[in-house]
Amino acid sequence: MSDQISQEPTSEQPPRKLFWGCLLLVMLVVIFVISLLLVSGPTLIVSAGRLLGDDAHSIQQPDQEPKLLDVRLQVRSDSLELYDALGQVTWSIQRQDLLIPFLESGLRLWPDSAELRNALGVIYYTNDHPSQAIRHFLLAAQQDENLAPAQNNLGVALFSQSRSLEAIPHLKAAASLDPGNPQVFINLGNAYMSAEQHEQAIQAYQQAAALDPELSSPWVVLGRIFLNMGKLEQAQESFLKALEIDPTHHLALQGQGVIAMCQGVSEDALAYLESARNVDPLDAVTRLYLGLALEALNNPQDANLEIEQAIVLSEDPNLIELARTELLKLFESSPAGSDQKGGEPTKMP
Repeated sequence: MSDQISQEPTSEQPPRKLFWGCLLLVMLVVIFVISLLLVSGPTLIVSAGRLLGDDAHSIQQPDQEPKLLDVRLQVRSDSLELYDALGQVTWSIQRQDLLIPFLESGLRLWPDSAELRNALGVIYYTNDHPSQAIRHFLLAAQQDENLAPAQNNLGVALFSQSRSLEAIPHLKAAASLDPGNPQVFINLGNAYMSAEQHEQAIQAYQQAAALDPELSSPWVVLGRIFLNMGKLEQAQESFLKALEIDPTHHLALQGQGVIAMCQGVSEDALAYLESARNVDPLDAVTRLYLGLALEALNNPQDANLEIEQAIVLSEDPNLIELARTELLKLFESSPAGSDQKGGEPTKMP
């Protein structure tokens, strides 16, 4: 009977030891991975962003130069080395549908990561969801008030919603945190100009121009500000500096044309405005001023064509009304218009 209750054969014991040894090894690996995620989770999430697109490093940033009459601000997403790759990927429209759930899952794991929240705000902003973008930028700025991109982007998003006065403090904070970035000062200048704080806008644009001598847009906007203030000499200097940097900048050519008209030099105005039209034939303001220059040079037929084009191209009711008024003047000064004076009013196009 003692043989029946003896221990199991020793040949089966090694497999059991091997099983428990492997299980222990797996548990150690799992503990190591969890510890690594807790310590460097946001960094790993950002590194994983590289897997979302092989062409991430070839993505081009959108044009950062503001339009003179339609000032817009650009969101910065690539300033911190921590999420440089992710910031570039967010500009890829084809990948943004993947990035939103990707970052939202990351924020559930690391809700205090200001960098991840700012990156998510960028994606919402570029997909035309300004309210959600503002919410994430605001939380990112609250989590880390020294995060320059979050401050800048919050100001940008607020500006896009016509909240310039709210945008200015955040853009000032971004300029203080990132004083070597000319785009931040352009953004700040745009917000000041929208709030009609022209002296502060001038200082911001001048700082941007000093930081990047190859940037033409600050000089263009400075020229427009000085022109509106009646400071023709300073406006001309600004437009000429812009043309030294970019001889084909149509807004600088347009500004020089307007100054020439103010100075009564219609031939120079015509040359500048024709050059501006050749660069951008869809600019209604250029077409209107070109029509006025042609009218001053006693060329009513071509003037009429240019002013009609201004009406067709413009969506600004004030510009359209001005163009219609000029067309009426041209018609009344023509022989046909003189014959109809005192009769029925002429229907304008």
